[in-house]
Amino acid sequence: MPIETLQADEHRFAIILGAGAAGIIQGCTFIREKTLPLEEFQILERQSAFGGVWWKNTYPGAACDIPSHEYQISFALNPYWSRTFAPQPEIQKYFEDVALQYELHKSTTFNTEIVEAKWDDSRLLWLVETTDLTTGDTKLWSCHVLIGALGAFTVPKKAPVKNVDAFKGEEWHSVDWPKNANLRGKTVAVIGTGPSACQFIPNIYPEIKDDNLRRKLESKDVFGCKRPLMLSDYYPIFNNDNVELVTDSVTELTENGIKSRNTDTGEEMERETDVLIWGTGYNPVDFGLPVPTKGRSGQLLCDKYQPELFSLYGVAVDDFPNYFNFLGPNSSSFETSVMELFELQAHHNSIATEYLFQKNVGTFRYAIMPKEERVRSWTLSLRPGQAKLPPANPNCKSYYRSKIGHVYRYPYPYWQYKALIAKLDFKRDWVLLQQRIGQKEVKVLEF
Repeated sequence: MPIETLQADEHRFAIILGAGAAGIIQGCTFIREKTLPLEEFQILERQSAFGGVWWKNTYPGAACDIPSHEYQISFALNPYWSRTFAPQPEIQKYFEDVALQYELHKSTTFNTEIVEAKWDDSRLLWLVETTDLTTGDTKLWSCHVLIGALGAFTVPKKAPVKNVDAFKGEEWHSVDWPKNANLRGKTVAVIGTGPSACQFIPNIYPEIKDDNLRRKLESKDVFGCKRPLMLSDYYPIFNNDNVELVTDSVTELTENGIKSRNTDTGEEMERETDVLIWGTGYNPVDFGLPVPTKGRSGQLLCDKYQPELFSLYGVAVDDFPNYFNFLGPNSSSFETSVMELFELQAHHNSIATEYLFQKNVGTFRYAIMPKEERVRSWTLSLRPGQAKLPPANPNCKSYYRSKIGHVYRYPYPYWQYKALIAKLDFKRDWVLLQQRIGQKEVKVLEF
């Protein structure tokens, strides 16, 4: 039965999807700015605790890859980090402590999978269908405001190689590292050299069975093409006899290992292995995943974004009323910590929510939605600057580029973005949806 025909089991004014760093900051911002009391918003989280990516990723060596004092919330500073790059358990506990300090546990439902979120134009409400992962029970929530705080690192990916499921040995992605993994004495193959691989490889190589090496380790990309890493224990491991760096292209998986092709000679070789670990990261360009979220027209958010990645300041998009998110297209920058960006976007979402909370009284319901022409014009205004960023180099293969090649990072001085998002310009950027309660007609009004 379509969820728009059902009556909700629970209603909140706002629902936040995700209890990681962004979701915690949004909940705290609602409380700090007195936008909503705890009983008016709910955080829905698939995992069993606060922390998001820091709860989920427990691979050996998982840690912050920027200085920890830069990776913290401005209103919850921690002077007691154990080291410059704090380890995963410490970071997870930090975010959990912040959430508990603001009593967010009272408004959070854990072990909850989002089946679907859908805008109901007949009621100007979001409907969110969930499944309790412990009992299997389903529930339907309704809300005026829906906030996506799922982060960019939620959908793990594997390399697009032939026979990707052929390997018969032990195999896992870094995000699903087994608690009882035993690599001692085994031959281990790692596909990928991104941030997670660079952290776990130095922590596992002691357990497993020159000039040419220096040439292999030299980057062929301009600085900034890919995510810069601050590490001191990665390169030295390649001097060990039990570590081999293979820069050939992976072409195929077999039952016993990996086939690769030398890019210079074209020669193929199969290397047998006991364990295969994917250190290939995530798909941050797939904005709108993994929760199926449908707007006014019924289009999925992930399809709405592709391929151009149009958005309004990386927090909203036309056809999705009262929907706000974090780390959307064209909002992130190397100039600032992601924590600062989360705080800026949480404040923006809080302003919008406060306006709607005060507006939705009496005999009418209201919603706000970005103007399509403003979404397009703002995104297109960034393209000249984005074309000058390092990932725009035609030889750069980077997840900072969209599926059609556009760089989707903010290219200009970051104070300009801060000024844009610090307040809502209703007349320039938004339209108002109005509906008399009990009637289906929706009027689209200019401010």
